[in-house]
Amino acid sequence: MLRFLGRLSLSGTLHMYQVILDFARMKIAITGSSGIVGSALIANLDSEKFTVLAIDLPYVDVIKLDDLVQATVACDAIIHLAWNTAHDNFGKTSIDPLNNLMTFNAYQAAVHN
Repeated sequence: MLRFLGRLSLSGTLHMYQVILDFARMKIAITGSSGIVGSALIANLDSEKFTVLAIDLPYVDVIKLDDLVQATVACDAIIHLAWNTAHDNFGKTSIDPLNNLMTFNAYQAAVHN
């Protein structure tokens, strides 16, 4: 986070300023963290910039909104990669309802937190 605090005179001259840098690591929750994409993402994130909260079955079920909200309370971002692979969604006119629900829950957890 970068904040700039200052005061301008009527003539537009800057009288004082303070720059505050927050180098704290960003905490990211990743659903589907043990999958192919999730594993590759975690392996390539800079550990000095990011703290990863791996979210996967059986510990947190993304289908259960309350569980996901509770698991992601202290997170700055959620990357949703969880996907029900039991049903083929490719080339279909609709997406498996469980996948829709998981995506909706990830969105709701991000909004809530």
